[in-house]
Amino acid sequence: MKSNWLKAMALLGVTTLGASSAQAGFTTVNPTPAKYPGEHSLSQIFGDVYGGSFTQNGENFTNGSVTATRIDDNDDQLWTDAFTTAEAKVVFSGMSQVFGVSNGSDNVEVFAAAGTGTAASGNGSLNSSGTYRWTRSGQGQTYTSVPTDNSDGRDHLVSYRISGLDNNNPQTTLLFWEDGNASRGGDFDFNDLVVEVKAGSPLLIPLPAAASSGMVGLLSLGALASVKRFRRFLA
Repeated sequence: MKSNWLKAMALLGVTTLGASSAQAGFTTVNPTPAKYPGEHSLSQIFGDVYGGSFTQNGENFTNGSVTATRIDDNDDQLWTDAFTTAEAKVVFSGMSQVFGVSNGSDNVEVFAAAGTGTAASGNGSLNSSGTYRWTRSGQGQTYTSVPTDNSDGRDHLVSYRISGLDNNNPQTTLLFWEDGNASRGGDFDFNDLVVEVKAGSPLLIPLPAAASSGMVGLLSLGALASVKRFRRFLA
């Protein structure tokens, strides 16, 4: 009887989420090639941005007070967080770096990064609501946070939730981009463009691509009344 109850609950969970086959997974972050000695690894970049010496524990990093928690790569494709600001933190690439946001058809530029290394700059405001994806463009090539959008079909974004900052700081996420194409020898060390996005509102969970349609179906049934107030996020 207990076994039947557990099976029923498991089935209900899958049906409710609308994700029948979503699996936890993390895109591999390769070491920075030796031919680029001036580039920083992810652990170094966390130190560049938040100070201290970060060590890795599994997929996560910490300096003892600030922790960067890796977001499952099935869950950082489509987003619903109400982020309000974006800022370039690091650029280790000779390519131009333009950060943007898209609703799947229209791509809006948030900022074009300037400078290189930890001297990179660039920022902009965000007006994000509903479901959207991040974009990175340069030299005629655009990649989004949804791998199937990309010309090589590869994941070009890994992301981390940042915790342990001063309580006055809003919700913070760090986005690491790879600008190389797999068919043209991209190294996939994910340090070409690093963007910090912040939000002052409570955390909303990013919708995985497999789950978004099921969740939208629930919303339409009234699971969240606020769906009636969803509006086009592009300013």
